Amino acid sequence: MKADEMLERDDMDCRAVSLWIVDAIKDTQRETPRPGEHRH
Repeated sequence: MKADEMLERDDMDCRAVSLWIVDAIKDTQRETPRPGEHRH
């Protein structure tokens, strides 16, 4: 949602950061680690 707001305002830097944050959150919520990845 936030990334869409940034797109409407033509603020591509903030949009990129918003999308990066969403990807990072999704990555930490994965239940299955990637090959060679160790989770605590």
